[in-house]
Amino acid sequence: MDYEDLLGKPFEIGGHGESYDCYTLSREVCRRAGIELPNKKSIEDLQARSEAINASKKEDYIKLEKPEPFCIVTFSLRPPFVNHMGVVLEDGKTFIHILEKRSVAVEKLRHKFWQSKIEGFYRYAGKNDNN
Repeated sequence: MDYEDLLGKPFEIGGHGESYDCYTLSREVCRRAGIELPNKKSIEDLQARSEAINASKKEDYIKLEKPEPFCIVTFSLRPPFVNHMGVVLEDGKTFIHILEKRSVAVEKLRHKFWQSKIEGFYRYAGKNDNN
């Protein structure tokens, strides 16, 4: 899958195309892999974002034991909140994501920083409600 054109794009809540947040980027990467994630509103508030991620996981996603290509990886960057996500790439060892004040990047799941913050891996299995 080609995602090179996404690298370096800036962060913007709700952005898509020229900028992204972690959900809109995950949605675009999955779309390119043939997986249509729901069109959900991006949320700035940390607690509300965490609640939305947790609710969505229960309704639309299957929890995986280990990473697989194009699954969602969720992180708890500010415990107890699950407030960040990315997409595992084809090799199952790297993921693509974006953080506020940073740009789109690919990083290793086994990096010491990320390893300790992984909340889980999920495969989308919900209904497609892209209206």
